[in-house]
Amino acid sequence: HYAFECDSSSVCKGLFAGKSASVVYTQDAPFFWTLFVYRDGFWSVLKYATLKFCGFSPIKRKWFTGVRKSSLEKREAWLKETFALGKKGF
Repeated sequence: HYAFECDSSSVCKGLFAGKSASVVYTQDAPFFWTLFVYRDGFWSVLKYATLKFCGFSPIKRKWFTGVRKSSLEKREAWLKETFALGKKGF
């Protein structure tokens, strides 16, 4: 395996221990809807079932919502913010 190893009793160990993960993503659902209706399901699965399982820690995220109705100017601002985060080592 590339990201984890499991022993004969199916106990798995993440192979990315000591590595951090920073995730930037977009979604269309509003912030409150994602947190309270979906219970932040996408992020929970990505963070715990994928990244933590593979050993990443700490795990950070930046998300942008309301994509479908966003203006070109708004999306360009998101790109600038994302670029700035990358330069800071987010």
